[in-house]
Amino acid sequence: MEPLCYGVLLLLLATATNAYTCTSDADCELLGTCNTANGTCACFAGFTGDSCGSVSFKPIASQRPEDYMVYPSPSAAAIDNISFSWGFTALWDDETNAYHAIVNTGCCSETTCGVTVNGTLLVHVTAPSPTGPWARVGVAAPPTTFNPHLMREPSTGRILLYFRVNELDQARACLGDGTTVDNSSTLSPYVNRESLDADPTEEGPTNMYVAWSDSFTSQSWQVKKLKFIHPPAAHLSNPSVAASADGSGRMLMAFRYDRGSENDEANGFAWAASFDGPFHCSANLSYTSGNDEDPYIFQLPGRPATEWHILYHNGRHGLHAFSSDDGGNWSKTKINGTDAFTLDVALEEMGGEVYSFSRRERPEILFDSSGKPAFLLNGVNTKGPTLPSGGSADSNGFSRAFSFIQAIDS
Repeated sequence: MEPLCYGVLLLLLATATNAYTCTSDADCELLGTCNTANGTCACFAGFTGDSCGSVSFKPIASQRPEDYMVYPSPSAAAIDNISFSWGFTALWDDETNAYHAIVNTGCCSETTCGVTVNGTLLVHVTAPSPTGPWARVGVAAPPTTFNPHLMREPSTGRILLYFRVNELDQARACLGDGTTVDNSSTLSPYVNRESLDADPTEEGPTNMYVAWSDSFTSQSWQVKKLKFIHPPAAHLSNPSVAASADGSGRMLMAFRYDRGSENDEANGFAWAASFDGPFHCSANLSYTSGNDEDPYIFQLPGRPATEWHILYHNGRHGLHAFSSDDGGNWSKTKINGTDAFTLDVALEEMGGEVYSFSRRERPEILFDSSGKPAFLLNGVNTKGPTLPSGGSADSNGFSRAFSFIQAIDS
């Protein structure tokens, strides 16, 4: 039985044997406009491809992908081989004249530096530039908290942090800058441990929260457990929230949910009248075999307030989906095998040579002050081939799990 959330998906496909032509902006995935005279899409800044469904990247100006580790930083990694990060969300802050981010960090196991959930926590870092260097300021939330998403409430400017809680423990905490705390109960997070609840039954099958503050300088944030109306009947996580451009204060959340079995994940959507809910489940993105997960939701400036987008991934593929009717119905496309983002990054200093990650997930766009997409942030894993600088993989194939940034050509 499908979950109670509902929605319709319109699937757009182009065959390899026919040239792709558009007849409306929907054929350009609402990331461009259709020239109906010649059937071609003119893509908006930051996007490319026949249907505009791919992020347009700049090559990284290095032969070392690890130079684009935003956290842990390359310098910290040299002294800290036991921590990883998997999820990075950032905002510019006028008050402090700096970028601020919440990063999900954890401790590697004895055998691998891959990605786990238990024992991870949310660390507050700041930098003068999106590419760093990022320095730790404090701890935002205790273990086990993860899936962070930062935004500002348009009407008040307050900082909102959405995240998920698993069991609350006092595990060893790795903070990503060479600092390891054997017992995380000695930390003083902005979100008090006693204000969190690891029992999902009260508000349905979710342990998702929102914390808020008027300033990044505050070390005490208010927090509330989110309530969902008619949620899917299984685990919810990976919240991403955006305020409607219509100025109403409404919030649309994209999230991942389990359809009832392992490796059987999909993306859903829920509306709320205000940032702290309750969130009313409104639609699902049609299921595709594998794991559709890690949705990042956004709107583009100057476009109708009813237009919405998500970036997400399924296995090795970074994907895009969109809605033209205020999140009621969602379309996704994969034209001639073109993805929104891939495992590959071009290395400018090596003549366009490509380095391939084993995983590239948790997408999040960082927009510039004019509203153009400026950077894509991801959680990435290196595996198999060593890093070009010679970093070696361990016995399980992982050499590093970290947050990665790549400039968008906009």
